[in-house]
Amino acid sequence: MAQEVSDWIFAAQETFVFCQSFTAAAFCNTHDRTSICNVAPQQPMGYPPRLDIPGLNSLAMETRFGWSSTPGACQGLATVIPNPTDLDPRRFLNDDEDEEDCDHGGKQAGPAALSMEKLLIDARTLLFSGPVNDRMLRDATVRCLAMEQKDSKKPITVMINSPGGSADAGFAIYDLLRFIKPPVITVVNGLCASAGILIQLATDKKRRFCMPEARFMIHQPSTTSRGTASDLEITARETLKLRDRYNKIIAEASGRTADKVMEDARRDFWLDAGQALEYGLVAKVIKRRDELPES
Repeated sequence: MAQEVSDWIFAAQETFVFCQSFTAAAFCNTHDRTSICNVAPQQPMGYPPRLDIPGLNSLAMETRFGWSSTPGACQGLATVIPNPTDLDPRRFLNDDEDEEDCDHGGKQAGPAALSMEKLLIDARTLLFSGPVNDRMLRDATVRCLAMEQKDSKKPITVMINSPGGSADAGFAIYDLLRFIKPPVITVVNGLCASAGILIQLATDKKRRFCMPEARFMIHQPSTTSRGTASDLEITARETLKLRDRYNKIIAEASGRTADKVMEDARRDFWLDAGQALEYGLVAKVIKRRDELPES
C-alpha cells in the first residue's frame, strides 16, 4: 500500500495536504482518485506533517515540495503543492521567453485572449505596444502573414505605443511592413520613440497618422559592450552604421537631409503631435477613426 501511495504522489500533477490534528491525514488528490497517506504520529500542532513512506526522507520531502519548517505554516489550510517530477506540457509553449513576455504575468493565453486575437485579425488591426523586441517581431510576422493570406488587398491598421527597444527588431519590423502586400496604415496612440519610429515610418507618408496626445522621440542608438580593444572598435563602427541607417530612413520619410536629422538627434529630440506633423513624421493628426483612409 505504501509503495502504491508513493507512486501516486509522484505521478500526480498537484498534491493537496490538509493538516487537521496531531495525527493529521494527508489527502493525495491524483485527478479522479484519492488515497490517504500515513502521517508520522505526535507531530506538534502547526508543523507540516511528515509522510511515513518507505524510502523517502521527510526532510527531503520538505525541500522538494517547498514545505515550511516554521510553526503555523499549516494550520488546517489546504496547501497546493506542485509535483516537481512531472513535466507539464504547458511549460514548453513559452520556455524560450522571459516571464514578463508571457500574457497575464507568465500564464498561458486563455480562450478570451485567443478570441480577442481572432477579432483583431478579422479587424485587420495590428498592435505594437511595449518594448520593441524579438517576440514583438515574431508575433507581428505571424499576424501579418495571416492577414495577408486572408486578404492581400485590404489595408492593415497598425496601432503604435512603444518606447523603442532593440534596433535590429525595429529594422526587421520596418522591412516586414514594407514586404507584405496589403497597404499599411500606421497610427501612433501614445508614445513612439527610438526603434518605434521605424515602425511608424514603414509606410507611405499619406498613410501615417497620430492622435492629438501622441509624442515622438528621435535619438542616437546606444549600446553597452565589453571585450578587447579591437572588438570594441568593431562594435563602435557597427553602431555608427546603424545610426546612419536610422537617420537615412527618417530623412527619406520626412523630406529632410540626413545631416539635419543627425543634428536634431544628437540628443533626445522630442516632438508633440503638431511638431511631428510639421517635421514630416505624420501626414495628419486625427481624432476619429473615420478620418483614416479606406485603402
